[in-house]
Amino acid sequence: MSISLHRFTEYKLRVSELLQLRDWRGLLRLCNVEDSSEKKTIALIVSNHDSKIVAKFVKYVLSLPRDEKRELREGVATTCLILGRTGQDSIEKAISNLRALLLEDRMLLTEVEAALSNFWVLRTKATASLLFKSWILKTSDTNDLQIAAVRSCQYLLEKEPKLVAPFLLRVERLALRSEKYDPAVQTARELIARLSTKKAQKGRFQARNRIIGRKKESTSK
Repeated sequence: MSISLHRFTEYKLRVSELLQLRDWRGLLRLCNVEDSSEKKTIALIVSNHDSKIVAKFVKYVLSLPRDEKRELREGVATTCLILGRTGQDSIEKAISNLRALLLEDRMLLTEVEAALSNFWVLRTKATASLLFKSWILKTSDTNDLQIAAVRSCQYLLEKEPKLVAPFLLRVERLALRSEKYDPAVQTARELIARLSTKKAQKGRFQARNRIIGRKKESTSK
């Protein structure tokens, strides 16, 4: 659900004021909202400002101690969305920052995946390469990195499956190398199966329409 124009204007004015004042703490508190629509709205507004200034805000958030990040978790989650909108020019750094945030707090998984999804659309090849090397191959004690890396390509997979298929097949082949890649492998297989089911359903629907079309033609003759 989108927010009202009045609310949007309030956020726009407040974000502008806080950025001008370099009040990073105040901006993080403004970002600290639970509603997903408000998170996305604030991320959009912030991302429309000078990228160098926004980068300083992101740097401030990353520098906070873990307990402070968790205290303002929703604000950090919004920061993940901001990274997804502003990190295209330095995608390696942005993906590295998202990795660090997710390792610190797995509750950021939804927003991290959303940020990565944006990179998949805008920088497909670079995103696939970086996630494969630094989120899957460089695996850690948590499975979240592997799962997020693969699951974040869902949107592009639905829109342009040909662009994502090589990545998913590459991940699936890791099953031959080591069990430690199982979270990524299983997630890739689930997406491949879902795509195959969708294609099969589409094929049956098209075949049904062709049959109905032929029946209508024969009836009208």
